[in-house]
Amino acid sequence: MTKPNEPKFKVGDLVLYKGLLGRVKMVYNIGSFEKNFYKVGRLSDVFEEELSRADWRDIQRITKGGAQ
Repeated sequence: MTKPNEPKFKVGDLVLYKGLLGRVKMVYNIGSFEKNFYKVGRLSDVFEEELSRADWRDIQRITKGGAQ
């Protein structure tokens, strides 16, 4: 059994998941999977590939109702 890859995000990072702005609450691995899973806000079992790092433009767009 191989060790999971180093996580791309850590707890507390601000990320985007399908247009949702949220913070990483937990990073974990399920069973013998080689990929990491994340809990973002109330969502669980989010794949790393589905997340991207949020920056100030995302925060402005989502919280201030800017251009979509």
